[in-house]
Amino acid sequence: MALKPPKPSKIARNHRKSAQRQQTHAEQQMLKDAQARMARSNQQRQA
Repeated sequence: MALKPPKPSKIARNHRKSAQRQQTHAEQQMLKDAQARMARSNQQRQA
């Protein structure tokens, strides 16, 4: 019994989802970096 290949639409949907997840992860990483940089510059200004 041969397995039918998944429908292309399903594959595309999954791919889109994972792509969005990667994008949001990258954005969160950038936000964290920016916040850390701001915190560092604030500390330097106070010192």
